Amino acid sequence: MRQPALQPLLRLKLSETTGEILLSLLRTFSHSGLSYARRWYNLAIDFGWIPMNLLPRRHWPKIRSAERRAITCEEHGKLLESVHGEDDWYDYFQALWWLGAAQTDLARLTAERVNLAANQILFKRTKIRHRGRGWTCAVMGPSLRAIIEKRMAGKQSYLFPALAVLKNSYRSTHPAQRAAQLPAAHYAERPLRPRHHRHQPARGIPGRRPAQRHVAPRPHRHPRRGRACP
Repeated sequence: MRQPALQPLLRLKLSETTGEILLSLLRTFSHSGLSYARRWYNLAIDFGWIPMNLLPRRHWPKIRSAERRAITCEEHGKLLESVHGEDDWYDYFQALWWLGAAQTDLARLTAERVNLAANQILFKRTKIRHRGRGWTCAVMGPSLRAIIEKRMAGKQSYLFPALAVLKNSYRSTHPAQRAAQLPAAHYAERPLRPRHHRHQPARGIPGRRPAQRHVAPRPHRHPRRGRACP
């Protein structure tokens, strides 16, 4: 509702809104603005707030997601530098690098979901669990296994207890806040988030090789992080 592009539409009465006006405004909307506008439009149709379909579905602007950039080996090293001396965050970023899990899924990973005998990790994808296909089983490589064994020592619940209780918004912005304290030459131009570990890695990285493999199909596949990095 606060999106600037939406304000001209809010000042119009429903009876005065035409398909041409709606389409001209929609073309200025962002990705999220288009998504919410479509929801409100469908809600107005369902409740009969507008007497007819102002804009046919095929004429709505297509929602195109922006290309998501993956974290590079150098940027990952700078993230580790920003949390030097903080074991929880350091191990967390290392595990994200090798596993490629979502930041919340990894932060709330429990010891009971790790099978060291079978060398496997089982966790549920939070964002797609409502589809009934959220479970992911990954085979650990030697680097990831060393981190997991270290985190499991003496723990019966969360492997990252200090991070599991944090709000998602704080956990996702903490890396950028810490890295901003480094000299300007030590950090990338765009602030990084833990989710960058989930995206497809950059090409042409020396020493890149598969480290983990999945033993169950995933709805959203992400290549394993098997790169010779810190």
